[in-house]
Amino acid sequence: MYRWLSAVFAKETDTKALAVYRSDGHFLDELSPRPEFKAAVDTIRKSLEQDLDLDDLAIELASEFSYLFLGVGGSHAAPPYESAYVSESGALYQDSTVQTERVLERYGLNVRPDIPEPADHIAFQLELMAVMAEREETISDDTLALRMLRAEQKDFLENHLMNWVPKFSRDCSAGSPGGFYDGIARLTSKILEEDHAYLSED
Repeated sequence: MYRWLSAVFAKETDTKALAVYRSDGHFLDELSPRPEFKAAVDTIRKSLEQDLDLDDLAIELASEFSYLFLGVGGSHAAPPYESAYVSESGALYQDSTVQTERVLERYGLNVRPDIPEPADHIAFQLELMAVMAEREETISDDTLALRMLRAEQKDFLENHLMNWVPKFSRDCSAGSPGGFYDGIARLTSKILEEDHAYLSED
């Protein structure tokens, strides 16, 4: 889930991906029955079920992506960077960028050359959570290593995602109510809440 969300926020959605989203059996179908995810998934589904062919839908979503995340929307945009929400000036490349870079490096990750964005872009932070979750599956239960990894996951959630993604999600909803990325951002917030609850069980 984290890796898919990361990819959705990284760049515009193409027709190949849209064909998958419109098909039966996509994992969104598995999330829809769960009350905590239903509203967000319904918004995503509604935006995908417009009476448009895949090329036209891709163009529409690319326009929404540019409006929200590339600054085209001006004051109605939703900058996908932690720094924009937590730094006093709202400027990019602040402390959160440096802190995220350090955690990425510890997990052998680098900022992708095909996405020229600061390290605290939501796509990179969600990719990091995906890597952490995958690493958790390779560690034996009830070990110090597992407890340390879960603690780091929880810490990153609390200090580098949950402190800004809810506001980011609200900005997506305000900038493009009922749009594809409105639903994606709200789903992301719910996923973070659920994962935080899971990591807080110990």
